[in-house]
Amino acid sequence: MYLYLYCHPTYAYPFLLFGMALKLWAFVASVIAHRCFRLPTGILVNFGCTNLAVATLFGAYLLSR
Repeated sequence: MYLYLYCHPTYAYPFLLFGMALKLWAFVASVIAHRCFRLPTGILVNFGCTNLAVATLFGAYLLSR
C-alpha cells in the first residue's frame, strides 16, 4: 500500500494531512502534560519531539509537491 501511495501521491494527501494533524496533536498533548502534569522530560523528548519531527517532515513533503 505504501508503494502504491508513493506512486500515486494525489491519493496520499488526505492520509498525510490526517497523519500530520495527529502527530501535531500528540506533540501538543505531550507539551501540556509536561507543563501541567509533570510528564518526565525524557518522555516529552522521545514522544513529543519525534512526533513533531514526523509532522514537520509530512508538512515539508506536502509543500514540496
